[in-house]
Amino acid sequence: MFLSSWPKSDHFVKILSFGLFAALAGCGSSSSNPTTEKQTPPIDSIALSFKPMAGEMDVDCNNTIDGLGMENNYSVGVGDLRFYVSNLKFYDSSNQEITFELDQNDFQYVSDAGEVTLVDLTSNAEGYCGDLAADNTEGTARTNSRISGKISDSAVQSVSFDVGIPQALMKNIIETNTTPEGSPSPMAEMYWSWQSGYRHFVMNFTIMDMHNTKGEGFIHVGSRGCSAESEKALESKSSCDLLNTAKVMLSDFDPSSDTVVVDINELLSGLHFKMMGDGHGSHNQGSHGQQDDMKPSVSCHSGATQMDCTQVFPNLGLTLETGAADANENKVFKKL
Repeated sequence: MFLSSWPKSDHFVKILSFGLFAALAGCGSSSSNPTTEKQTPPIDSIALSFKPMAGEMDVDCNNTIDGLGMENNYSVGVGDLRFYVSNLKFYDSSNQEITFELDQNDFQYVSDAGEVTLVDLTSNAEGYCGDLAADNTEGTARTNSRISGKISDSAVQSVSFDVGIPQALMKNIIETNTTPEGSPSPMAEMYWSWQSGYRHFVMNFTIMDMHNTKGEGFIHVGSRGCSAESEKALESKSSCDLLNTAKVMLSDFDPSSDTVVVDINELLSGLHFKMMGDGHGSHNQGSHGQQDDMKPSVSCHSGATQMDCTQVFPNLGLTLETGAADANENKVFKKL
């Protein structure tokens, strides 16, 4: 009855028919277009746990790792073990990435510039993390051995992550903060020197030889070539020349029962623990001292000419000359 009151012109009928067809076509297309489907929102809690080991032995601030060096006559007491984790991804049995959202807390930072977690496996209160250390361990009182978040599917089959702070996040933090104390947690530590870039992985340790002579070891892996002289890191570039960000891929991994192990034996494999002159871990690899000042030493600060780095970097799956990473070559991070 309503339509009969309108003028019955061919022109009007054509317009009405076209409009109805377009509306129906639009409804059909929206339901079949996969780009309009929403991802399943994260609903389950998940945690990824880490622990330090030396082969089959648990490592803490109070015990030593024995039988190290080319002649198996050095021991090590770990005093500081920290590293950043980023680009964390979980996969299902079909190797499809599962939607994951990182929680935010004092150890986990989430921003538009990037996300990162600080894993800190040692305190600074006891043993080789405290008064038994050969020198200042740089460690902090707080510890963190897990990464937490929400996930859309708990049926995880594998996990991957980077060991390091993302370049874009590093650039943002250094640009927007004038002091490390002003940086959001956990970015107020682990930098080379303030606004010169961040270290991704730090292990400081005490070394003892067969005569119980104490020396120092420093393994500091971080990006290099991040700025021109007198510039802040990444002030005039988007990424450092040498990323030195190790990659990890663990298959057949169930976060509810499996743990990510940092194997100290593998990290120190191939090192000579050479005797060097006294000093802060022989940071200057050209230093020499008198015979009675000689102490066992390991020194790797991501320098291409540092002999210890030529052993440490391949153990982490890193290429010292280019900063490239290969997860398949990383022997340090394992599944337990």
